[in-house]
Amino acid sequence: MEETIVGESENDILVNIAYQEQHKYTNEDNQQTLFDIKDPYYVKPETGSKYVLFLKKDELFGNYYGAIEPFQIKISSDNQVKLVTNQIVSNDLPEAAVVHDDDIHFKTVGQAKGETVEFVTELSIIKNFLEGYNLNQLKNEITNLAK
Repeated sequence: MEETIVGESENDILVNIAYQEQHKYTNEDNQQTLFDIKDPYYVKPETGSKYVLFLKKDELFGNYYGAIEPFQIKISSDNQVKLVTNQIVSNDLPEAAVVHDDDIHFKTVGQAKGETVEFVTELSIIKNFLEGYNLNQLKNEITNLAK
């Protein structure tokens, strides 16, 4: 970590990014099975890239997790910022995403005790409110909002 813009933190922190969620499926015979689906908010971080993260500390375990969604902002080599999320309609959306009106639907198909289970998650579409911002503008905005 290079800098804490607002708040306090240690120099080295562990950040938890949810990759998958566990769900319970109950079949017609009332038997329950647990199965995992990829978290629709998950966007794989790029190794070697720089990010601004909005985090909250888990006091029980001591690690950090996203305080809000979206919580990642990627910084490009020319200090432009990009909101990292699956909630903006773009070419970066995963293949399993389908846009419906004001929502993005993520369809996951899994197996639970030999039965095919289809799970659909809806995320609300948001506007890219950081389009055109650079890192200094972002830092100023964050600092001003924290006052």
